[in-house]
Amino acid sequence: MKRFYLVRYEDESGVSGTGVIAEGVIFSNWHCHISWLTKHTSQGIYPNPDEMMNIHGHDGKTILVFVDDVPCNPNVITLPDKPPKKPASKPDYGIGIKFDDFSEYDNKNPHEEKP
Repeated sequence: MKRFYLVRYEDESGVSGTGVIAEGVIFSNWHCHISWLTKHTSQGIYPNPDEMMNIHGHDGKTILVFVDDVPCNPNVITLPDKPPKKPASKPDYGIGIKFDDFSEYDNKNPHEEKP
């Protein structure tokens, strides 16, 4: 996988703005997934980065900036000899929620009116 930012230098439509407008990833099968960081958020999935840039590149006014230098091919990654030790507790990923604890949502109907 390769992570990237979509950086726009000129916004012809006036919708997305300029600067970093989306973040994304290119998977090892070349599929691309982007998530827009603009006022009108959405996501897009494309068969390859060329197709994505044909749609969103605006003739060179938008570019991909890669976040890290990791190759896209998982077969060239050096793997550890053994898996890491399991952490004592599950991480909260910096958002204060442990993904195995949804007890506060048990027995609640998401369609009920909020008090």
